[in-house]
Amino acid sequence: MFFFKKKKPEVPTLVEPAVGRSLARQPSWPNAKPVPVEPAVTCSAYAVVGTPPQATFRDSPVYGQDQIAFVTQASADNPPLALVNTPQSVEIWELSRDATPVFVRKRDVRFDPKQGNWLNLSLLEIACLPKDRLLLHLAHSEGFNLCVYDIAANSCQPLGTVQSLSVVPEKLFQSGQTFIESVHKMFDLLLVDPQTMLVLFNTGRLRVSAEVYYGAPSYIYAFTPRHPEGVKVLQLGTDDGIVDRWMTIDKTLWLSTQDFRDPKHRKSFAFSLDLHNVLGD
Repeated sequence: MFFFKKKKPEVPTLVEPAVGRSLARQPSWPNAKPVPVEPAVTCSAYAVVGTPPQATFRDSPVYGQDQIAFVTQASADNPPLALVNTPQSVEIWELSRDATPVFVRKRDVRFDPKQGNWLNLSLLEIACLPKDRLLLHLAHSEGFNLCVYDIAANSCQPLGTVQSLSVVPEKLFQSGQTFIESVHKMFDLLLVDPQTMLVLFNTGRLRVSAEVYYGAPSYIYAFTPRHPEGVKVLQLGTDDGIVDRWMTIDKTLWLSTQDFRDPKHRKSFAFSLDLHNVLGD
């Protein structure tokens, strides 16, 4: 008797009902270029010298050598924060509003319900979202997670376990990235306007060849003043490729994707998705 291993089913492409539109296959990538956008707020990385609350900050941290902290800007309602990587975990500290901030108070926060099972927790990436939210990329003994941290509520909303973003093989070392930076990037951020952004991440991956992976499915979330906690927009399925580049023009999302699972039958696609219902007018 022979037993055959069943092929893992392909993950379909699904557009969320809130979008109210379908993902449209396009014949080509548009010639129009998006207008450059600067974020309303930024988060900066610093080296931490000493141990909080007696620590200070130093510019130009060296990853892998320095203890890294990500510092947020103050808002009208919330103080600036320092998210500090300690040897075993991540601490969140409120800072003073002085020109040279000092550590004021440590916050108690749980990043994920499963956090009790994690060892060697660290914060690798951070992005500032609308309405005093932060997108956190956490690494730990069980893998990698994304979560949305609400500064005012001091609470985290998990987005789930993630895998590194796929990189088209010939672009692996482009954009000035090292190999480690390329294969460990867990999300990409696209600014629509200073207060609105889209986030792309993968939750699974397929090994294509040595050090080359095909990530699927991919998810795109929108973070807006109306949806600061994030709203899922799209699940991009296995057969529709990985996102090679993306942009928005007049609140329409454009995706260029590639399916390189079979090197002899490589496929390229262009898609558009009207996001007016999610992003607003």
